[in-house]
Amino acid sequence: MHFLTEERRYSRRKAGKLVRIRDIAPDESNPIRILGIVVDADTDTFLVQDIFDDSVDDAEKIWVMCETPLDLGKKYLLIGNIVQESLEESEGLKMNATVAYDIGSLNLSLYRSAVELESKIIESVHK
Repeated sequence: MHFLTEERRYSRRKAGKLVRIRDIAPDESNPIRILGIVVDADTDTFLVQDIFDDSVDDAEKIWVMCETPLDLGKKYLLIGNIVQESLEESEGLKMNATVAYDIGSLNLSLYRSAVELESKIIESVHK
C-alpha cells in the first residue's frame, strides 16, 4: 500500500547561545539565552537582571518583552532575539523573548560548572 504524503521541509532554528547580558552585542542577529531575575515590570515588558554573571552586584539588566507574564522576583531562562527600539544610545537594547522557563529550583553553581565543562569538552574536541 502506498500513501501519498506531502514532504515538508522546515528550516531549523538556530540554538540560542547562552550569554551574559554585559556581553550582548547590539548587532546580534542570532537567538540568545540569558538567565535572569525579574526586578521590575511594566505591562508586557520586564526588567531582568543577569544571574549568570560572576559579579552579581555589578550584573547588567535588560528590558525583556514577553507575551508570557513573568513574576517579579522569580528567576527565568529566557530565549529570544535582541531588538533595538531606537537609534539613540539612551534607549539601549531590548530582548524579545519567545521562551521563558521558570528556573527557581535550578542549582546555579552546578549549572555553571556544567556549562564550563561543556565548553572545555568542545574546545578539546576541536583541537
